[in-house]
Amino acid sequence: MDYTQDQEKAINDRPKGNILVSASAGSGKTRVLVDRIIKMVKNHEANIDQLLVVTFTNAAAKEMRQRLQQSLREVFNAANDPQEKSALLKQIQKVPVADITTMDAYCQKLVSRYYYILGIDPNFRILSDQTEQELLKDQAWEGVREALYGEDEDGSFARLTENFSDDRSDDGLTRVVYRMDEFANVTDDPNGWLNNAARFYDLQGKGLINSDFYKQFIKPQIDDFFSQIEMDHFLMIQLAQQAELYKDEEFLDKQLDSIKQLAQRLATSSSWDELRDAINQFSFASFSGSRNLDDYQKTVHKRITEINGDIKNSGKQFQQFQQRYFLLDEKTNVQIMQAAKHRIEKLVAVVQRFREAYRELKAQRHLMEFIDIEHAAFDILNADSDQAKLIQKKLQDQYYEIMVDEYQDNNRLQDAILNKITKPDQGNRFMVGDSKQSIYRFRLADPQMFIDKEEGYPKSDNDNELVSLSENFRSAQNIDNFTNLIFEQVMDKQVGEIDYGKAKLKFGDTETLKNYPSKVSLLIYNNDKSAVTNDEPADAQIEDSDTGQVEIIAQKIRQLLDNHEQVYDKDHFRDITPGDIAIISPTHNSELTMADVFRQYNIDAEITGAKSYLKTTEIQVMMALLSIIDNPFQDIPLVA
Repeated sequence: MDYTQDQEKAINDRPKGNILVSASAGSGKTRVLVDRIIKMVKNHEANIDQLLVVTFTNAAAKEMRQRLQQSLREVFNAANDPQEKSALLKQIQKVPVADITTMDAYCQKLVSRYYYILGIDPNFRILSDQTEQELLKDQAWEGVREALYGEDEDGSFARLTENFSDDRSDDGLTRVVYRMDEFANVTDDPNGWLNNAARFYDLQGKGLINSDFYKQFIKPQIDDFFSQIEMDHFLMIQLAQQAELYKDEEFLDKQLDSIKQLAQRLATSSSWDELRDAINQFSFASFSGSRNLDDYQKTVHKRITEINGDIKNSGKQFQQFQQRYFLLDEKTNVQIMQAAKHRIEKLVAVVQRFREAYRELKAQRHLMEFIDIEHAAFDILNADSDQAKLIQKKLQDQYYEIMVDEYQDNNRLQDAILNKITKPDQGNRFMVGDSKQSIYRFRLADPQMFIDKEEGYPKSDNDNELVSLSENFRSAQNIDNFTNLIFEQVMDKQVGEIDYGKAKLKFGDTETLKNYPSKVSLLIYNNDKSAVTNDEPADAQIEDSDTGQVEIIAQKIRQLLDNHEQVYDKDHFRDITPGDIAIISPTHNSELTMADVFRQYNIDAEITGAKSYLKTTEIQVMMALLSIIDNPFQDIPLVA
């Protein structure tokens, strides 16, 4: 089996430290992970049950087991030596009981086995139903909130509620409390994280410009703002040069110099008030018009004027920048930050009280959420007792290597758990993922861990190794080119936290796909009603934008199916089927429309996660029938 040079490194290398594999889409990361395991087994480096393989989903774990068993059987069938075949057979038999699992399942295994370390009840029920979770949370919060209102002699809780809510309800505070609880939960020290929440509002006697708050939150915003203004000027100067607008170019050069001088003055300011004065005293010169221009020059001059106006006038970028950051002097800002610090400290106390009430409520019912199980697993591994230390040492000795798939979707707590069972004297972690494919931040996954390792591992002061798999063997070359064209323009350190130029897709240069006649199509729906011709049939005029977009998608799919377009399926070409097509929608709102339109075009479609289940035709008919059974005199359900 042929491998690229980087794939061979990922399969064979065993440095003193850990390995991070940055694997782009279609780069064969699962194959690499499986083949690395097969190599360790064949070379008798490790048994299957000496590996911990962590996947993101149960489906991925199941697929990993199947691929391992299949690969081991192929090696077994190719082996001639009886002893080698016997050894391989034992490994095949161990696959079903090997630790190839999700993080949740592995933590549950640890807790159910070593629960006595923490003295917890092993007969708990997993609280996985979201509705039940929300009801219990609301019950705990109601009790805490009523108690806090009753104890609020200094009015601090009322002010906190007013700060985050409106005059109709205190739901705003409820959302903040729940969200802070969630953020705290994915750290290995929730109380420490909460107690640290007000730190940025404490200047510790430093001036505002020397504070961590300014350095981490304000200064990067200022730098980004001036960087954007400079880029806008480079664009305007380039346009002026192309149109030979020399007066415009001269004016823009002078204005850019003034802006650079201002940025330099801000960088060297010793106090907030000095920095604020520099911003507030700055003014833009008037951009005068040019005479004797041809039509092209007039168009370009107008465009330059619009861009420049967006910066200083009509777009009010500079004015908004001033008002957002430099409206108040240092003394007033410090007073506001001190007040905010007290408010945040009160919020932290409220969140901690809610967490305790919710924990007690779950304990009374013998319930644990998955996040509770992860914390319990970490606490077992982190306990100071001799028994806990023996368990940690046992797990460290058990695992020859700890392999994590989709590492970019792990959180800090999960990473801390894996660090506890990593061998302390050598790196035995093998992490595979791609920060570009991280989509689970809403579940509080932390791709920054992946990014930090990706940037830190190549440095010479550690024994860790970074392997980059950038070739895409899944797509034709023009698909890679189109993807790169889009993301090179929209993803960078500021947007997306990575430099896409270094992480862009590379065509895998496979012979089959090299000349594959794939096409990139952009289907644009024009919602301009004035474009509709009078001679167009009334039923062809689509009023709704969602319906219009779904219509052109359905027409495209129908065209692909009717023309028997060919797709490449692993090792051969075949006619396209509806199952080869995926439609990604930003929301679930249009799914009923899709179902109706696709039915009209005779396209079989599976719609997952639909939010409007009760509005489907079949359910509406059933609901109408039930209404008639209840009361036959209801006309509307009868007609339905």
